[in-house]
Amino acid sequence: MAKTLFPAATAQLDRAEALDGDPDRLAATAQALARAGCPYQSARTRLVTG
Repeated sequence: MAKTLFPAATAQLDRAEALDGDPDRLAATAQALARAGCPYQSARTRLVTG
């Protein structure tokens, strides 16, 4: 339920978990943040993915 109510927060948590070396998950998280209307967070995540 929380994933549907708070997509930006869910994506931020996913990003934190993916920072241990999962570039595919980071890329998916960047897309999720963009869909959630968070362009700044999406861009920051893309920077981390390289």
